[in-house]
Formats: sequence, C-alpha cells, structure tokens
Amino acid sequence: GANAADGLAGNSSAIVNFEPFLVNLADRDAFRYLRVTIRLEVLNKSTADKIVTAEVLSSQVRDTILGILATKVSDEIITPEGKEMLKMEIAEKLNAFVPDKAVKAVFFTDFVVQL
Repeated sequence: GANAADGLAGNSSAIVNFEPFLVNLADRDAFRYLRVTIRLEVLNKSTADKIVTAEVLSSQVRDTILGILATKVSDEIITPEGKEMLKMEIAEKLNAFVPDKAVKAVFFTDFVVQL
C-alpha cells in the first residue's frame, strides 16, 4: 500500500509513502535479501493522490521498484554511492510512466541488507 502526505511548508511537493519492500537480491554466492522503506517526493499533492488512489498506477509503481531491487546484488547497494545510483534508477524508471514525470526524489527511510 501507499499513502500521501503534504510536503514541507512553502513547498508544493508531496510525499508518497510505501509499505516496506522485502526482496531477494541477485547475489549468486549466497541467499541475501533487502528490506527497504521508500518514500517518493512528487511534484504536488494531486499527483501523490493519483499514485495512492489509482490502483493500477500504484501497482505499477510498486512492481517497477520491486523489479529494480531484485536485479541488484548486495555489493553494489551497500555503499553510499550504490544507494544514490539506486535512487536515481528508481526515479528514472518511474518517470517513464508516472504522469508529468512527477517523481522529484527517492528517499530510503529504512535500508537493511541481510549479509
């Protein structure tokens, strides 16, 4: 699931919160998983509401994020640089179909890789 929240005062953007993602990573040498909680900053409250309330769009967003996460190996996402690249990839892939390329930023509020 997802829910929307207003952005910071004086800022027209809004935040979309998702339930935590739990995914098996693509590591070949061991069974590893990632648990991550993601928040998206989007252009405005109406876009946030669309992502949250439109079942197809919400499912597409979640599916896209899961698909990206499942292709990663632990070594590439445990570094600060790897996390930044992952955030950029998520934003880029989501903006390919989210109306108005509305995803401005991706935030990880919880990020645990089981090693």
